[in-house]
Amino acid sequence: MFHNDRIIFGTNTVFIFKYHAKENESPNAEKIKDAEIDWEYAQTELIDTMNKEKKIKLDEAERERRKEGN
Repeated sequence: MFHNDRIIFGTNTVFIFKYHAKENESPNAEKIKDAEIDWEYAQTELIDTMNKEKKIKLDEAERERRKEGN
């Protein structure tokens, strides 16, 4: 786990992991100020991620459907 990682259980519970050691920063994490991450931010981030994953699955299904049609 890295500083500011989010853990979401269901639709109402969000935990934000806080660890301020410099060496624990995620190399892939976007630079967000601690004060900017709250429940609403985490929910928006979750919805965005779910929409991206759904689009990827729909695109894959469409490719498979086209392969089977040819």
